[in-house]
Amino acid sequence: QRVGDLGNRLTNDVNTIQSLLVAVLSVLLPNATLLVGILVISVLIDPFFALLSVLVVPPLYLVLVRYRRIIKSWAATARREEGRVASHASE
Repeated sequence: QRVGDLGNRLTNDVNTIQSLLVAVLSVLLPNATLLVGILVISVLIDPFFALLSVLVVPPLYLVLVRYRRIIKSWAATARREEGRVASHASE
């Protein structure tokens, strides 16, 4: 590959990562604060319900991890197929 192509690709990748981090952090921090506030208020209002709510999290997490693996596998397949199509289109 030419040096210009590599530099352009690197610049685009850095800009994409920067945009991703800004987008994620601008959503993650307020939501994390909201979650902590909800938990504190829940414990103050009804400790039993708060405990029940927290006990639901581990099984839910396990389900999400399982589906995340499946989705990653599908996404990898889709990327390979996109690459194959792009390769044929550029020929």
